[in-house]
Amino acid sequence: MLGILQKVIFYYIFCYTNFGQLNKYGAVSAELLKNYLQDVGKTPTTLPALSAEELKAQRECSSAGTYRNNRYADRLLNSFVRSRSEQDVLLSALTIEFFEDYRFYLKREGYAPATINSHLCWLSRLMYRAVSRGTIRFNPFEEVKYEAVERKPRFLSKGDVDKLLA
Repeated sequence: MLGILQKVIFYYIFCYTNFGQLNKYGAVSAELLKNYLQDVGKTPTTLPALSAEELKAQRECSSAGTYRNNRYADRLLNSFVRSRSEQDVLLSALTIEFFEDYRFYLKREGYAPATINSHLCWLSRLMYRAVSRGTIRFNPFEEVKYEAVERKPRFLSKGDVDKLLA
């Protein structure tokens, strides 16, 4: 019976998995196979790693414009993390202060409120992704307020119509 079970396991390894990833230690143990099948250790626990993984998923299933915008948001978020003299930021260590610091960083760089909001939405999206994967228990940015965006009316007033017709 053990011989048949071993054949089934190795058949599964060779046909359905990335064998190179499992075989990085020189051998495939039952524990490595179990961890691989249960996705143990695959969930990113740092902000840059989660951002890179989400961006990779976006590349496969989103339009080119959406991917380009998210890639730009990813680069800007990584530059902010580096500007704080940090390489990795643990997801469990993120607080509202991080969100506010990122907002201030974007303002200081001279971005418009709508652009700031889109970059903050990328950060919030990453937190919701981490919550759905069970990496963190709750989104620390759930109660934050975004930038107020002044919008001009997209219609003509009566005075504008009178000026055009005169």
